[in-house]
Amino acid sequence: MMHLLKQLWRDEAGYVLSAEAVTVGAVGVLGATVGLSAVSESVNKELTETAYAIRSLDQSYCVPAQKGCGAWTAGSCYTQPDVEQARADLSQYIQNLQGGPNDLPPGEEASPTGDEPEASRDDRPNRERMKDRARHSREEERRMRQRKREQRKLLKQKQESSLDEADTI
Repeated sequence: MMHLLKQLWRDEAGYVLSAEAVTVGAVGVLGATVGLSAVSESVNKELTETAYAIRSLDQSYCVPAQKGCGAWTAGSCYTQPDVEQARADLSQYIQNLQGGPNDLPPGEEASPTGDEPEASRDDRPNRERMKDRARHSREEERRMRQRKREQRKLLKQKQESSLDEADTI
């Protein structure tokens, strides 16, 4: 048995060079690193797309007034503003609070602020566009509030008229 072990110890027919082992190990580690990087990037892109899809869901609703058996409930409505407009408003609000850059998806510019040193002439169109968007947003909010007031007034008139009819019966 000892003779067999000595013979195996001295046998050099199947040994691996240490340089070969290091090379194979390095290739394996590099391959794993590149693979994990690709997986990480793919997962990040998918989660970003999922977040954009969720953000784009329309949450508007309208529940009409209900009446019956001498009781009634007021209706309610909500109209969600346009996604880009809401994001621009939120971005501007966050920037005003923090005084720093915001988190916008690729392709959208941050709204410029007056705090930047020597704003270039190239920023003027962006700045004007952002001002127009903000003004447009405020006007749209004002119109929405007016519509809601009118809807509430109509609901109240309908409910009062239905109560008057119920009292006369």
